[in-house]
Amino acid sequence: MQRYLCLICDRKFSGRRRDKRVLTKQLWKEYVFGKQTIDQLSDRLSMDKRSVRGLLNQYTPPDKIHHPRPVHLIVDATYFGERKEGKSWCAIVAREAKQKEDLAWSFCDRETTYEYVLIREL
Repeated sequence: MQRYLCLICDRKFSGRRRDKRVLTKQLWKEYVFGKQTIDQLSDRLSMDKRSVRGLLNQYTPPDKIHHPRPVHLIVDATYFGERKEGKSWCAIVAREAKQKEDLAWSFCDRETTYEYVLIREL
């Protein structure tokens, strides 16, 4: 924990709240981009799973900033067929090829050309 000394009034201030925000942001990055599980994070930080989950739920990721530009759009779908529950579903992702950025995604019951048209218009 960091402590700061005010030169005018000789009081000490701790950066406890800032340290928690930094930990939460780092934890979220490792969970999302580093593909770490809650078990792995709790072991590494010596925290229980409930605390790790609580920190992850507290974090609000920054809004995505879109940069309008001409793109080479690649659209692909994965159909998961009939499941044990009797429900089928499909995930469709539209991706910009050059910067490897996911621009839009959709979930539907089956893969159809109509779904491809809808995701292109998003």
